[in-house]
Amino acid sequence: MYSKLRWLFFRSECSLGKKLGYTKEELKQKPFIEFVHKDDQIKTSKETQKLFAGDYRTVNFVNRYRKKDGGIIYLSWRASLIKKENIIIATADDVTEIETYKNNLLKMRNELDSKQKVLQIILNHMPNYVFYKDAENRILFANKAAADSMGLNPEEMAGKHTREFFPEQAGKYYSDDLQVINNRKPRLGIEEKYIDTYGKTRWIRTDKVPIFNEEGEVKELIAIATDITQQKLDAKSIEDQNKSINLILKGAKLGYWELENQSGQMKLDEIWLSMLGYKEGDIYENIESVVQLS
Repeated sequence: MYSKLRWLFFRSECSLGKKLGYTKEELKQKPFIEFVHKDDQIKTSKETQKLFAGDYRTVNFVNRYRKKDGGIIYLSWRASLIKKENIIIATADDVTEIETYKNNLLKMRNELDSKQKVLQIILNHMPNYVFYKDAENRILFANKAAADSMGLNPEEMAGKHTREFFPEQAGKYYSDDLQVINNRKPRLGIEEKYIDTYGKTRWIRTDKVPIFNEEGEVKELIAIATDITQQKLDAKSIEDQNKSINLILKGAKLGYWELENQSGQMKLDEIWLSMLGYKEGDIYENIESVVQLS
């Protein structure tokens, strides 16, 4: 077969030899398959066998050739068999620029996919709820913590409208989103409550940050929420305890005062003030003023 392939290569248009950097004599000395890039030789041989089998035409078959100077050239072939003479007639276009661009684009996409996978791993290991949303209040991505809080997996939330998961709060969330998108500025520390999938009321503190595209437009945003339910419960418990203590002290007619360590500010009880013959407003409520009374 390769004797025929050698003839095929020799009969190619003269510009091919110039592109590869070989003379006609050099091309005739070897079967054409030896000029093909080693990684493309098998598929090129199979394509040639199909042609010699008959009733087959090669259209836009792309393979690589090694140039004399070591460079690579991509050729796109159209070929058919002339049965009477049992030779192949073929023409080729130099598509090196197009194929190089496609390969670079594919490489960039693969690198981007790899980076996205790394980013997704990081986000899925965060305890915070992370939502990537568009300007239509749709959830484009939710991390594992966010999905777990709803009893779902991230894939079940992707592409869905916020109201499917937060029917009562969706309007409020969207209003906050629009402020971020229209003002092109983050909104931080938004505290709000919601009903989870188990019917329990939970509190979250949310930071919303605009995402700018290449044109400088804001079409999407990132919302990062922290569950502060336990903090709210702890604060409520402390508040209730303080109220109970105050009621006990007042019932026993015992005065008291509270000191804020960092600021030095004091809260002076009315009974404590009256025990000293003062009323509210007579003493500036800081530690220095109280010390001067001693």
